[in-house]
Amino acid sequence: MRLEQLLTRNQGQDSEPASPGQTVEARIETAEKEIKAVKRRIRTAGREIEALQKRTDEIDPEGYDAKLLEVQQELNEVEDKCSGIENTMVTRENLEDFGEDIRQTIGKRIMGHDH
Repeated sequence: MRLEQLLTRNQGQDSEPASPGQTVEARIETAEKEIKAVKRRIRTAGREIEALQKRTDEIDPEGYDAKLLEVQQELNEVEDKCSGIENTMVTRENLEDFGEDIRQTIGKRIMGHDH
């Protein structure tokens, strides 16, 4: 339960405000009840803080950083491979032109026109 909800729920349940007509003993008793209620709320808040701290301690930021670095390195490797592919990539049009050049060269040699 969230601390704010707990405080809202507990306000007014554990203590009663001192009224102007109360005796000193009654005011002391009311103040002691209020002190007990505040102490209970403080203990509850302390337990909630401890629970949150445990959850925070379980988080391993170094593990996330290491995984992030690993993924970044893998992305860099993929980028390097892709840029290599782009540099050596041959299009169908280039292959057709190359094939036509070879056919012409072979045709010239067959016909005796090597020059």
